[in-house]
Amino acid sequence: MHNVYGQRLCVEACVIEGVSNEFLLGVDFMQKHRANLDFDTNEVRYRSNEQDVITPFQTFDEIGGTTASVVRMVRKTNVDAESIRRVEVAVAAGDGEQGVFIPKPRYGAALLAAVVTTAHGGKAWVPVLNVVGGRAQLPQKDELGV
Repeated sequence: MHNVYGQRLCVEACVIEGVSNEFLLGVDFMQKHRANLDFDTNEVRYRSNEQDVITPFQTFDEIGGTTASVVRMVRKTNVDAESIRRVEVAVAAGDGEQGVFIPKPRYGAALLAAVVTTAHGGKAWVPVLNVVGGRAQLPQKDELGV
């Protein structure tokens, strides 16, 4: 399978019959890759071939509601001077699921707005405004908000 950043993941997963969009990862996978399961950001992280592999996941509270997950850039993006642009971000949400993107308080020259967006294929679109005279660069996998 591929994660939302286009990185290939090879796993022997336990798939639950009738639930094709969920699977279980075993302790053997986590130990083999020295993976970190981070419940603060809702991400599995490990290094492979000198690259960080980050895979977002969803968690649910006891009432069945989802918890907030970190939103990261899918790919490196440049935003021209004094312009607005939609950028693609990675989200831990199902296809068609709507959510509210809340940006980090400060993100350099880029101004991000809170927005209601819809997920498709683990990705969503959010607007970015470059408020300075020069080009702003948003690095891949950079944390933008929740």
